[in-house]
Amino acid sequence: MTGCPEHIAPNHVGLFCRRVEAYFHLRPSNLISRLEELRQGELRVVL
Repeated sequence: MTGCPEHIAPNHVGLFCRRVEAYFHLRPSNLISRLEELRQGELRVVL
């Protein structure tokens, strides 16, 4: 049982937050961090 009177599960809140963040941002957050790692030379790309 959740502490929410509307019986909204916490995982549904997390999923909703991720969808809202993805909708309002141009790129996903993990892509931004990977691009930053690539720029700093921490990420090695093997083709």
